[in-house]
Amino acid sequence: MAASANEGSDNATKAAALECITRIIDACPFPAIANDWEMPEIKCVAMNQHYVDHKRCPKDRLLGKNNRVLDPTHQTSLPGKVRLDLRAAFAFGSHYDRDFVSVKTDDPGRKFTKSIGVRTMTLGDHRFVIGVQRTRGDLKAEGTFQGDPVYAGTTKEWWEKIESLMRDFAPAVGLEPSWISEQEASRWHTAIRGTFKQTDTRCRKEQLDGVMKELVANLAQPVLLLDPFLPDCPVIAVNKAAQALTGWSEIDLNIAECCQRMSEDDSLLAGGAYHINYGLYTREDQGERIAVRTACSNGRPCAAAFRDMYKSRDEPPVPMWLQGVTLAVGVDEGPLSGGDVWYLIALLGDASSPGEEDCASSIQPDGEWNVVSMHMEALLKDSELKDKLNAVQPLASPHPYGGEIKLLDDALWHAALPLPGQ
Repeated sequence: MAASANEGSDNATKAAALECITRIIDACPFPAIANDWEMPEIKCVAMNQHYVDHKRCPKDRLLGKNNRVLDPTHQTSLPGKVRLDLRAAFAFGSHYDRDFVSVKTDDPGRKFTKSIGVRTMTLGDHRFVIGVQRTRGDLKAEGTFQGDPVYAGTTKEWWEKIESLMRDFAPAVGLEPSWISEQEASRWHTAIRGTFKQTDTRCRKEQLDGVMKELVANLAQPVLLLDPFLPDCPVIAVNKAAQALTGWSEIDLNIAECCQRMSEDDSLLAGGAYHINYGLYTREDQGERIAVRTACSNGRPCAAAFRDMYKSRDEPPVPMWLQGVTLAVGVDEGPLSGGDVWYLIALLGDASSPGEEDCASSIQPDGEWNVVSMHMEALLKDSELKDKLNAVQPLASPHPYGGEIKLLDDALWHAALPLPGQ
């Protein structure tokens, strides 16, 4: 596994790190899984037999593949906030602990409540995302365990066991182990500018998607539109100006087909995520990688380079600026209920690429970005907006990643909280 999983790494210690992480996961006396954060797609590199047995998921279904942990059950859709919180845990190491309803891989009709915990471990310079899972009810409230022995102990004790295994195995491969702390992860949180003020305009999210795609198509600036509520935060629109810069066409996105067939073939979901939150990065590019993945999880502004998924950055690269904008809130029941509804905007340029020190900042070309911002903000004030929304026919059946939404009075742009030293 170490040799095949080493794609995208230029560090000789990677094989040792993979060997160590596999030993740690195999030694866990409870269901555990590890994912390699450094790959173009964050892929599963280790899962123990307890995970196989208790999730009833054969190893060949996940090992060496993107396990779609952001929405691990394609038969049932996770609430939007759950998906974004999980993506944040994978992107920049925030701690994640939550119960939610899932289904068995080999029995989609059987629902159960499971608890997932996610932490990010580093071995030397290499980053791995660890997940543990238990089924609710295995640990009794009164502290008397009566379930399967593999679930004995609290989740806190599980993390302590993993930490002990880290200390046991890491010295043998000459790597220093550590965890990404909550304090360190909090540096990548975002803030939303402005005040939430709901209007009376209601629609389905796919109707707003259609209006946003039309707006992007009509912009003179090279812009991409990404939907963070779909698995992997794919691009859902690319206008002519952006196509001219990148050579990337609407055909490459195949978004409509992805959305319609996601329950049949989850490999399609990656299509519109190429070049943005995926991509081949070197060790020197890791700051940019985490900034881009963070933008896809919470809309935090960043500067980066538009790149092919399996190629090093082009010379000269196409610079790219990412920023989230909240336009609505989810209402009633459904995946978006009670949450902010936002999009990720990517503005491309033809100047020199931003430097590494700029990747975690909100540095943007003011003139071009101000025009894009003005159009986004004018959208909600458009007197014909309701007619434009009604012109987009919603899907006949509820969209698994959508729902009914209520528009805001203003477009609320996401802002970076200052990193230490800024």
